[in-house]
Amino acid sequence: MLKFPPHLFSKLIIVSVTLLCFPLLAKQSPLEHYFDSKLVHLNELLIKNNQSLKNDSESLKSFVNTEILPLWSSETTLKALLGTKKWNKIPNPKQIQLIEAFNQTLHRYVKEGMKFYSNQKFSFVSIKLSKTGKRGYLTILIDPEILPSINITFKMTKIEENWKLYDVFVAGISYVKMKKLEIGRIYSENGADAVLEHLKSKNITSMDRKSK
Repeated sequence: MLKFPPHLFSKLIIVSVTLLCFPLLAKQSPLEHYFDSKLVHLNELLIKNNQSLKNDSESLKSFVNTEILPLWSSETTLKALLGTKKWNKIPNPKQIQLIEAFNQTLHRYVKEGMKFYSNQKFSFVSIKLSKTGKRGYLTILIDPEILPSINITFKMTKIEENWKLYDVFVAGISYVKMKKLEIGRIYSENGADAVLEHLKSKNITSMDRKSK
């Protein structure tokens, strides 16, 4: 039977453990590092400004404008909801109005979400890119203090040199897929103006409900 000196045996254990853990220690790609760093940054902001974001509408508005909207492509979301062909038929000034209306929808979603925020931690899990490298999925982990942690996956697309989110899966259900039939029906029956009014009315109704 082979016998290893104690010091050599210890080194073999260290090398073996290092090799087993190597995938965990692998260097992140620039894209992975970008989203990982962004989540760390958002965690710090949310914990530090928790109360002001919940109680001061201007602070929350600034937070969404500077931290959330730059990560999201409302135009791509609308294209996915309506279909690219229908979107391209809409005049550019109306497209701009629709994008702004959906940006306000994102403001509403974040405001509603802040009601349930209690120092949950958001952590980077993984990124999977398509073969073309122009689309992909970002998965993050939401870790509440009491409830079990859950994974949330976002669809993302590369626009010029920037990656933008445009859809989200919660419990395996896509936001775009859930809303697509409703938005498509409104467009088919009454056109882009009706879609715009639908988005605006949802946002206004939510604001009225908060003021009561």
